[in-house]
Amino acid sequence: MTNSTDRRRLLWAALVAALTVLLTAVPASAHAGLAGSDPTDGAVLAKAPTQITLTFTEDISAPAYIVVTGPGGQKLATGKTTINGQRVRQRMSDGGPGRYTVAFRVISVDGHPITEELHFRVKAAATASPTPSPSQTQSPSASPESPVGQREQPQSWLAAHRVHIGIGAGLIALAAGLLWLSRRSAE
Repeated sequence: MTNSTDRRRLLWAALVAALTVLLTAVPASAHAGLAGSDPTDGAVLAKAPTQITLTFTEDISAPAYIVVTGPGGQKLATGKTTINGQRVRQRMSDGGPGRYTVAFRVISVDGHPITEELHFRVKAAATASPTPSPSQTQSPSASPESPVGQREQPQSWLAAHRVHIGIGAGLIALAAGLLWLSRRSAE
């Protein structure tokens, strides 16, 4: 056997190994996770929400538990937690201004539990001033409809898999390079 034949076999073996890894790789079976919440973790709100909505990356099965604790330590969840596919909702009462904690435990349809804790704050109501200054009247104020406390939409499929696409493109480039080298050494 010549040196070029050995090199060609080695390159073909490397190419076959790279393609085998690429083509037989099983996608990671990621478990469900929290995709968003309303209000979002760390949000500062003008008034307390009437419900908590959690959105997950997969469907959720019963039972689901959400505990809302207000600034004074009082439990504010009212009624039953409702599940609708990937969304879980819990109605709540107003606990006034301060820091709120939302603790939850849900089970994804694949049977894996998800337990987390989120926090948001409700600002104290501003006292009315007798004569507003020009800077107060010209600056926009945050309204309940403003995007404060709104989480951005989940990222696109392409953005979520950019690492996988990069690895695949790299392996294809490696295979093409090995093929080019094997043909070049055969000449």
